[in-house]
Amino acid sequence: LMTLTPSNPKYWDEFYSEGEGRKTFEWFVVFEDVREMLIPHIPPNSSILHIGAGNSLFSEHLLADSQCPSSVHILNIDICQSAIEQMNELKLKGELSSSRPKSQQKKKSQQQQQQDKSTYEVMDATNTTYEDNSFDRILDKGNSQKK
Repeated sequence: LMTLTPSNPKYWDEFYSEGEGRKTFEWFVVFEDVREMLIPHIPPNSSILHIGAGNSLFSEHLLADSQCPSSVHILNIDICQSAIEQMNELKLKGELSSSRPKSQQKKKSQQQQQQDKSTYEVMDATNTTYEDNSFDRILDKGNSQKK
């Protein structure tokens, strides 16, 4: 019997289809914990690659922050298809930006603009389909596991 480890995509498929992973889930830190350190390093018009995004709302919270430049785009990738499908489903339903407190919500058209600034794709961070230097920043909250 093989024990699944975090370096195996099947591990994540099980995690995101059962238990806590069926809801959005934050690993290591939440956006609010690193906000003050992160925001100053996000220039206008930047393109950010968020690797190992899973079903985290981190990038949605970043884009919703009033100090984040409105021209930022975030591509969220993960090897786990079920996590990316879950996030794309939430995006289609318009539920991603609704995770913010009502006091921070803006008009629906602005929420839709925020959702368009964040995309989700199934992809291995060690073998992306993008050319080198396609992104201005890379966001990683914990992808240092060995294969």
